[in-house]
Amino acid sequence: MKGVRTSNHGKRNPNWLWPLVGLLGLLLTGCGGGPEVFLPATPTVDSGPSPTPAPPTATPAPTELIVCLAEEPTSLYLYGDISPAADVILEAIYDGPIDLRDFRPEPVLLEKIPSLADGDAVIDSVAIAAGDVYLNPVTLQAESLDYGQPYLPSGCRAEDCIETYNGGQVDVDRMTVTFQLVPDLLWSDGEPLTASDSVFSYGVDGDPDTPTSKYLYARTYSYRAVDDRTLEWVGVPGFLDSDFSGNLWPPLPEHVLGDLPVDTLNSATESAQAPIGWGPYVVDHWDRGSQLVLQRNPFYRLADQGLPGFDTLVFRFVDSSVSALDQLRSGECDLLDESLLPLDQVASAQAAVKGQPLSLEVAAGAIVERLDFNLQPLAGADHPGVLSDVATRRALGSCIDRVGLAQSLFGDAAIVPATFLPPDHPAYDPGQTLEGYDPGAGETALDEIGWRRDSSGSAVRAASGVDGVVDGTPLALTLRSLPSGVGPLVAEQVKEDLESCGAQVALQAQPAEELFAPWPDGPVFGRRFDMVIWAWPAFGSPPCEMFAGWEMPGEEQPNGINASGYQDGDYDAACKSQLLSPPQTPAYDQATASEQARFVEGHPSIPLLVRPRAVAHADWVCGVELDPTTVTVLWNIERFAACP
Repeated sequence: MKGVRTSNHGKRNPNWLWPLVGLLGLLLTGCGGGPEVFLPATPTVDSGPSPTPAPPTATPAPTELIVCLAEEPTSLYLYGDISPAADVILEAIYDGPIDLRDFRPEPVLLEKIPSLADGDAVIDSVAIAAGDVYLNPVTLQAESLDYGQPYLPSGCRAEDCIETYNGGQVDVDRMTVTFQLVPDLLWSDGEPLTASDSVFSYGVDGDPDTPTSKYLYARTYSYRAVDDRTLEWVGVPGFLDSDFSGNLWPPLPEHVLGDLPVDTLNSATESAQAPIGWGPYVVDHWDRGSQLVLQRNPFYRLADQGLPGFDTLVFRFVDSSVSALDQLRSGECDLLDESLLPLDQVASAQAAVKGQPLSLEVAAGAIVERLDFNLQPLAGADHPGVLSDVATRRALGSCIDRVGLAQSLFGDAAIVPATFLPPDHPAYDPGQTLEGYDPGAGETALDEIGWRRDSSGSAVRAASGVDGVVDGTPLALTLRSLPSGVGPLVAEQVKEDLESCGAQVALQAQPAEELFAPWPDGPVFGRRFDMVIWAWPAFGSPPCEMFAGWEMPGEEQPNGINASGYQDGDYDAACKSQLLSPPQTPAYDQATASEQARFVEGHPSIPLLVRPRAVAHADWVCGVELDPTTVTVLWNIERFAACP
């Protein structure tokens, strides 16, 4: 979602891998309450009846909130550090401009979210000719129209109506979206925030010296300020963006940054160390290696409502080797960010807070943990060809207790999807089902395929009449995962389940920079693996490219993200239709349902569970509200306050 505040303004970036680096922080004394002070008794002289004692004075509500993070960002530049820690802090400096809540955009700086139904998003037919930039419906890239190239004529939304350009003018659909800012917005230095600040941000994002994805920038025909409060985005002809409601660039203060070279913004004080924003807080001072202190922004748009709830917001960067829960108990932290609550420790954290003045909240997320198979391994793969047969993949799926696995990790928060989308996603097809846990049926299916145990009752099956596999080949597979977090726990359980059905599974854990190195070096995107356990997010429109044939990594597509090598014409057609159709239309809805049906039928992957989100805080902190799709649990930090 582009208008949602993220440090890498763009969508469908294949590099979903979040940094795994943890920075050491100095431990500080908590400022929440302070120790009791005992003074010696003062002798008194009896002077008659004692006066009526005054009623006790109420304890003043805390005015400071301490949020603890597992790492310290390198920069607070909007287009700089892409770490989760930077996202958390920037939520306090920049509120929005659009929040993605429950998979749907909600306005923050806008009067409303644009929509086709209301007319602030429109699709018109325009004439283009040779040399004009348009969206090539085959490559899905913004290109210059030339003779012999494919294009979508006006009204076309699928591959079956693509035409070839033979010269002259042709009519193609183009999308225009209008955004209206709320009135009287101010930067935290008191200067007016206007539409031109968003246009300035658009220019900075598109600059070659800005290290961001240029996905949306390359597909934008124009982005302009109509007046101080109105912005107009026009896409290149043929680009009917399914996420158009987020095509708003987060403003940057042109009056502060306009004269600075773009290549200095990632380190300049004005943009990276103490940036001004429009959110509830403004940077006061940054003690490197220790803490970042923010104060209430007097020019915040909701200041007249008494927001934010705390005068001071402190971000502490803590030593990950020290128990974060202990620091929460001691008052050194008032709230633990998700980075300090690894999902493999949620169950133990739930037990640890019982009977304590602490709250641990767990809710559904938007990231699906999957077991992906390699259908088309390249030379040097672990065991070439063993998993190319869909019947074998289905049989192995019957051997995996997905529900039991999810419940053992997350208890009541366990969610098991049937497709690559979490069940709460608006495009999720509830009519799809995967085979349930039935190891008996799985073993029978393996027997029928030709994966049989020998007469001695060997624990490992071997090929005997399996199509395309030499007889005697053992059903031996390698399962790869990251070395820490949920992945190893999931991998161990999957190994046990598959081995109970006669497969031999070797676990191999590798750091992210090795496991997910780009093609051709890494084992996953280099397509030299058997199975891999990894997590993929689904925040906005369904990321159908994950299994699209044109996204298979190789010489022609070195940045492809379809590591499984799954190829299915019907799936590809549905995915293309989704990408070429605006949302909330019959074509879009039909496409998302069809691609999920083909995914379940083709079985290139087994969705294992949906990762939950967790946050822990002192029970006197109110306003914390978990949501599956917000960038951070601090999405509504302005409403955090001391409980009444």
